[in-house]
Amino acid sequence: MIVEKLEELFALVSAQHLLSHAGPSRLNMATLLPLILIASVLAIMIDYGYMLYLHFKMPPGPLPLPIIGNTHLLPDSKPWIYFEQLSKQYQSPIITFWTGRRPTLWICDAWTANELLDKRAAIYASRPRMVVFSELGAGQSNLVNMYYGDRWRLHRKLTHMGVGLQQVRNYRGFQNDESKVVAFDLLREPTKYVSHFERYAISVVSIIGFGRRVAKYTDPIITEVIAVMQRAAELNVPGKSFPMLMESFPFLAKFPNWMAPWKQGLGKGQGRGRPFFYALAEEAAQNPNTDTCYAKKLFEEGPKHDLSRMEISSLSGNLFGAGSDTSSSTLVTFVLACCAFPDALPQAWEELDRVVGPHRSPTFEDEPNLPYVKAFVKEVLRWRSVAIIGGQPHAPIKDDYYKGWFIPRGTWVQGNVWAIHHHEREFPEPDRFNPDRYLKDSPDHRPFPGEKGYMTFGWGRRVCSGQGLAEQGTFITIARLLWGFRIEKALDEKGNEIPVDIFDFTNGLNMRPNPFDCRITPRSPEIRTTIDREGRRALQDLSRFDGIGGMAAALTLGLRGHRVVILEAAPKLMEVGAGIQVSPNMLRMFERWGVSDLIHAQDVALEHIHVRRWEDGSLLATMPVNKTFGQQTVIHRADLHNALIEKALALPNVELRVNSLVTGVEFSPASVTLANGSIVRGDIVIGADGIKSIIRGQLLEDPSLKAIATGDAAYRIMLPRSVMETDPELKALIDEPQATRWLGPGRHIIAYPVRDHQMYNVVLLHPDRQEVEESWTTKGSKQAMVDNYAGWEPRIRKLIDLVDDDEVLEWKLCLHRPLKTWIRGSVALIGDACHPMLPYVGQGAAQAVEDAAALGVLLSTISSRHDIPRALQVYEQSRKLRAETVQQSGSDNRITLHLPDGPDQVARDEQFRASTTGSNPDKWSDRETQRILWGWDAEKVALEAWIEASTEGKFNASL
Repeated sequence: MIVEKLEELFALVSAQHLLSHAGPSRLNMATLLPLILIASVLAIMIDYGYMLYLHFKMPPGPLPLPIIGNTHLLPDSKPWIYFEQLSKQYQSPIITFWTGRRPTLWICDAWTANELLDKRAAIYASRPRMVVFSELGAGQSNLVNMYYGDRWRLHRKLTHMGVGLQQVRNYRGFQNDESKVVAFDLLREPTKYVSHFERYAISVVSIIGFGRRVAKYTDPIITEVIAVMQRAAELNVPGKSFPMLMESFPFLAKFPNWMAPWKQGLGKGQGRGRPFFYALAEEAAQNPNTDTCYAKKLFEEGPKHDLSRMEISSLSGNLFGAGSDTSSSTLVTFVLACCAFPDALPQAWEELDRVVGPHRSPTFEDEPNLPYVKAFVKEVLRWRSVAIIGGQPHAPIKDDYYKGWFIPRGTWVQGNVWAIHHHEREFPEPDRFNPDRYLKDSPDHRPFPGEKGYMTFGWGRRVCSGQGLAEQGTFITIARLLWGFRIEKALDEKGNEIPVDIFDFTNGLNMRPNPFDCRITPRSPEIRTTIDREGRRALQDLSRFDGIGGMAAALTLGLRGHRVVILEAAPKLMEVGAGIQVSPNMLRMFERWGVSDLIHAQDVALEHIHVRRWEDGSLLATMPVNKTFGQQTVIHRADLHNALIEKALALPNVELRVNSLVTGVEFSPASVTLANGSIVRGDIVIGADGIKSIIRGQLLEDPSLKAIATGDAAYRIMLPRSVMETDPELKALIDEPQATRWLGPGRHIIAYPVRDHQMYNVVLLHPDRQEVEESWTTKGSKQAMVDNYAGWEPRIRKLIDLVDDDEVLEWKLCLHRPLKTWIRGSVALIGDACHPMLPYVGQGAAQAVEDAAALGVLLSTISSRHDIPRALQVYEQSRKLRAETVQQSGSDNRITLHLPDGPDQVARDEQFRASTTGSNPDKWSDRETQRILWGWDAEKVALEAWIEASTEGKFNASL
């Protein structure tokens, strides 16, 4: 329009006037300004005449005023409610509202939205001019803002490579696991439900986009993503306040920033996202181990389509807009609905109990059999839709007519999702949460255009790209939370329920409830147990990290200032749910490394060791735990693993790379070759890759470990407290800070509580006749376990009865001959890669930690790379004999514990009865053996060996 050009000219002239100093300039301005003023008045009159012309041809709405249109009528917040009221006032499904001189059509009816935006999608697929969000932001580099055309089609195609409907089904696995983690987190911190939802939603998108899981709600990526998304939402709410008024008066955008207080904070809010998202994408693309992430695909496609940095940043960042903010806000709305409308819950519980039961949570495969739960999810999406004004405005690419009304080309066309979802024709009592609306046989069901029954994700060719991802994740998470929890209003100090306000929502483009308190509790003890079990298993499945020895080495080297890169072969690694004994020689290192507090938060300090007969449980001995060398504790393997992970990866000089399968190693200088052909170089390579070590085979030029079958195997089971505490005998076992050994012919059992007495770890060792199998665990048979322990005391049968058949894991136990060497050049082995341990003295993890400790202190003693081979020689000298001695003691102890019935067994039992604090046949609890094992200081011994070797020149020149 003419007025717009004159206004822009006026802005430029005004700026020139403020900057002018010379007299002639003042004279020129004195002559020019009246002319501009006269021209402006004429232009305003002409422009207003055109506004009135359009006003009477377009759908009804308030009469606009010159220049400002209807802007003075806009409310300060939640304008969608005002537009809904206007629609009712004018009795029209579509209204025209003028913001400045720009008309906006607000569609307040589902059928009209369907006709214009879906059926006429080819016309309404473009965007209007947007000053704040586009011209002052990413412009035509962002799919969200782009005018309809070839570049838009390209960006849409690239987006579908990440979150298209064909892709999202591939994401069900980790979406399912992440939703299990949400339920597990709510067991521990129910009041932090908003943070858990945000972590979940952002983690899912981060895995897809960047191959990076977000494990904690304190992760900085969450803070940054939320800040960027919230700022974008705030900038897109029609209202009176700046900077949105620049959409009404675009000439305001022409003023320099220092003259324009209405631009304050605008660049900061929008600009922070571009470098952030590009940096995430670039880092992921350059990582050779993130083979399937979306960012890598973008960088591969970039040269083909001449993608700019801005475009890559926008495509990456749009994933979060498409799948994170909407998903987390929807889950908060779900919690509000549960609190405000508890009468909607019993029918969901009945359906879930009937179809799913308490011993597993819902799966995607259950969806066809859960019609009410599906209806519940749809009602959440309708009742308080997140994208409350349907996202960014549409714009017709040509003039159009609807029911005789004129819709000019380029007009802002906005779907008022609030009004559409609260129209009483389709949704009687629209503010009442009522899932029955979506059951076709219900009297509350009404016709609605389309198959879904809601318009939460937009329309036509501009429908939200992440719709499939969001719907998929919303279903499985809401279904799991409905199944698992009672979600109720919070109570005040007098025990009265605190009301929740179903209208107290934020004012952004993406609407969510303002903070409110609630109660979230498991629906039953059985369900609590299932949530705990599945949550921990999901965490293990999502875990992508090295073992205990490798993480201990990364931690101690990282703490000493070395740069450490951890290469993990798998994209995810299933950790065995087993207990670990944290003996004093191990705990001593953890205390020095500052990780003991994390461990003590999860472990159980043992006070006694009970030794019992197999057939009747009679007590042979009760021995207090020897604390001469420090405390003996027990812990769940995953908890120890996670403590080391958390501490190590908190260091800026420790980096984890997943999907990094090592296929080759060079020894001097040290490097490894990965399966994808890339080479990783370093000053030293530490092989912590377990009993099937690739590095060991090449170091020794012999891939075999020369495993010899012991003839034994071990069942590992982990029982939750909830299944034991109903039986007084079993409750006593998990309550007491004690380990119990049951000894029998050819067999024995050791058991103890972990996780603050919330889990009971049981290891059942028994004869095994199968072929040697060097995998860590195999699937076991519950019936075989029952047969192996037939005739044992009643408590053992009770423990076995509590185990689900699919929970039985069996570990094949093998002897391993000592290796001729652990080192070569600048490469060293640690842990199971060089000395796999039997479980009979509880030192497997401890010896791996001792290896790491020795390496840490030795590599921090040398002053030159040339000293690395010398340091590794001392490492082997200080560790090899020690570890092999511990290996042998485990083999010897096996014979003692598994004596057959007869005089030798009787003599052994008499020794137990005679001993309480001194020598006894079990090397694990024998005081002299404990002195040798527990009194060892790996760092001190390694340092002394270095000093001795340096003084006497004891180094092998051949290395």
